[in-house]
Amino acid sequence: LIFRIAFMRFGLCGEQAMKGGIAFVHGLQVPLGRLNGVVTLNTSQTCSRRGVHKNESRSIALRGTCARSVGVLGDHRSRGTTLLYSSSNASTGSSGNPIDYDKIIRYAGSLAFQIGAMVLTLFVLDRIYPTLALHADAKLVNVLIYALFTVFSLRSRLWSPLSAPRDKMSEVRNLKRPRWMPPPIAFPIVWTIIGFGLRPSAAIIAWKSQGCVFLQPALVAYVLQTCVGDLWNHVTNVDRDVGFSLTTAVLVWLTAVNVAVAMFLTNQTAGFVILPLAVWLTAAFAIIYSTWTLNGRPPLLPRK
Repeated sequence: LIFRIAFMRFGLCGEQAMKGGIAFVHGLQVPLGRLNGVVTLNTSQTCSRRGVHKNESRSIALRGTCARSVGVLGDHRSRGTTLLYSSSNASTGSSGNPIDYDKIIRYAGSLAFQIGAMVLTLFVLDRIYPTLALHADAKLVNVLIYALFTVFSLRSRLWSPLSAPRDKMSEVRNLKRPRWMPPPIAFPIVWTIIGFGLRPSAAIIAWKSQGCVFLQPALVAYVLQTCVGDLWNHVTNVDRDVGFSLTTAVLVWLTAVNVAVAMFLTNQTAGFVILPLAVWLTAAFAIIYSTWTLNGRPPLLPRK
């Protein structure tokens, strides 16, 4: 009731009202009963409708009317007490911490560097290939080109300043997952088929259909998709940022659709070969979105 009056009548922000309520309760030293909005003090953890935030110090859980009035959007540590509150400052966002623009700039710069380096590789290959084709066996050249596109598909992170490891099945992740998610063994099987088979095959078909030219729209789209995928791997498996992982997953899906369209415009066979990539990443995006929802909908941009 105290919090509701503070919110509704005096326009206090969530943090101010919570601090005032805590001071009032501690001053009177009375137990809190079951009011219209129940406030519970707990020494082990803070519970909310959207997640559980563990803390060794005292914490406050809001339920009922208070939980509806104060969106449980993040935690703010002040004098050893964890507060769940809503921020009225748009620059800090839903986590209560300011957006980490330095990290966003680092991500963008690394992505631009990787794309530029791989496009430059395509440019150099266009200069080398005529000489190679003139002096080497045609079958050997085709094998080498296929191997190159396989490296682009599976080891594109070699061109990236960021580490981009793939997630390990044996690694324990403290995240809630949707029940309909495929078993973990399905992911390496699918990515092996895509990485060794579908992507390189589509790339070499597009390459041959354009007169063995490397620097062409379909292959640039191919490079762009692998680079964005490496960024997602870094955000998800290195930084462990569930919120920004969803944001980058949107980019991964868009680049997958883009490469499928580019391949279709270049050669229909290449488009059909790479189409399963877009289908698989559509399902993967649904899994990532559900995981984000089940784990409290963390902020979609990096936080300090």
